[in-house]
Amino acid sequence: MNGITRSSSDRGATSATGTVTGRFAEDQRYVIITAPARAADGVIVAAATSSVETVPADGTPVPFEVWFSELPADATLQAFAHR
Repeated sequence: MNGITRSSSDRGATSATGTVTGRFAEDQRYVIITAPARAADGVIVAAATSSVETVPADGTPVPFEVWFSELPADATLQAFAHR
């Protein structure tokens, strides 16, 4: 997971975008992205999921986006890819 950035709308929703890459023997299909948001004390305060259809085996970056309805301003975002 690379380059996770966050943007907020005027209605309070937050989106997070980034890219997922990997080196595999074969392309990975239907990869799930899970993105927890953590408060300053480390407690998970929200989570969102998304998916990408294919992550190429050659390391080509694939963009992803997840949405949160509301997040504290100081929440930090992480993202993990899994199948």
